[in-house]
Amino acid sequence: MTGETEPQSGAHRLVLEAIAEIDGHGLLRSDIGAEDRLDALAWSTVHGFATLMVGGHLPLDAGPLLLRLFGQLVLSPQAAASFDLPTIVASVSSPPATAFGDPVPGGH
Repeated sequence: MTGETEPQSGAHRLVLEAIAEIDGHGLLRSDIGAEDRLDALAWSTVHGFATLMVGGHLPLDAGPLLLRLFGQLVLSPQAAASFDLPTIVASVSSPPATAFGDPVPGGH
């Protein structure tokens, strides 16, 4: 890392904004800050999970556990304890879709 900032894609910018918002609310662990490349960790986690799931190496229902583990890794103990996983999962539990809007085969 050279310390230089590069223009961010729309999706990456959303990740950075979400991390800044979480940090702004004081929800990150005290030993972690938004500047600690949480964007790379979050991006890698999501893309790694997606790659493994699409490749048939993980079931889709492994997502909630991954989300909980990620939350425990980066959130303060108080924020992690109040992490309402069932509500979060329910809000994103619609069937995955392809780029053409068709359901992904094997999706729920």
